[in-house]
Amino acid sequence: MFDAIKGLIYRLKVNGEEQWSGTATQLLGTLGLYADDDIKRSRAWPGGPQALSRKMRRLAPALRSAGIEYSENEVGREKRRVKTLRQVGPGAVTDHRHNAPETLSEPAKEEPDAGEAEGEPVDSAADDGYEEDYLAELSERAWHRDDGALDLSPETLPEGGIDLRADPVVRELRHRVPIDYGPRAPWHVPISGPQVFDAEEAWNWEARDKTEEELRSMGWPGSPEEMRARLKRVIPLLRERPYPFSDPKIADFYEWESEAQPGDPEVLCTKGRLHVELWRNEETSEELYALIALRPGCLPPRKEIEYAVSADLSFRNPIPDDEREISEADESGFVF
Repeated sequence: MFDAIKGLIYRLKVNGEEQWSGTATQLLGTLGLYADDDIKRSRAWPGGPQALSRKMRRLAPALRSAGIEYSENEVGREKRRVKTLRQVGPGAVTDHRHNAPETLSEPAKEEPDAGEAEGEPVDSAADDGYEEDYLAELSERAWHRDDGALDLSPETLPEGGIDLRADPVVRELRHRVPIDYGPRAPWHVPISGPQVFDAEEAWNWEARDKTEEELRSMGWPGSPEEMRARLKRVIPLLRERPYPFSDPKIADFYEWESEAQPGDPEVLCTKGRLHVELWRNEETSEELYALIALRPGCLPPRKEIEYAVSADLSFRNPIPDDEREISEADESGFVF
């Protein structure tokens, strides 16, 4: 991954360009031009746009130390998130071709799959590649799992029940929350991490540029507070049995191998069992939801969820540069 970024930045310099901008899908394809097939098949390579976005956010501090700035911005009415890479320091793009392989990358070693025994549940966290203790980091920031907060109880059931097939919030959740393939996923299956959001962000999925009357007419909560109440009513019900959720394998097929894109998001779904965690800040009472759907025989990817929550908080509340620590590993990875 490091060499691919170096190759892209060097190419910008050769072409006299100041920066590269595009979507996560475009960035993944561009970086792939600077990596050989072995590295792209390894677990060191992000399996899809979402995985790339998470990795780039994590690498951003080390990139800055090497003179490369990475940023994300929402563009246009559709709020399309655009990634930008540009040189901000003189040391970032020296010509390193004399001591680098022709492909500008080296193959990464494959890690053995977890849970080799037939029938043994696969622990997605056993091979997630995260070495840092994100749980301790979250605890230091006063964030903790609120176990049992979203369990099914009489209080969560609205009077007269709720139609999960017709509720627009339920439908949006199912179309956004990905199926987790775990460490046994084929290399070509995009890795889609847990969906992390708060009630206001969920409310804004449909609330942008709509009046309260328009929202209510479509069955959408009229405010973030109403969304918070709706989530705590429908999520416990979605956990009761398998439901269709977004399948990254099917989405990848339609993106790369099919000429026609499905108009119905249900085509991109397969059944999985919802795993959800509510994270709460002890000091501020803020809440974050972390959702992912599990295939049969898979255990919840606890470490990946901890990383996803930590990355989401870092993106919402970035640490000032003067307080950020860059590890030796990150710095050594960017010696040009």
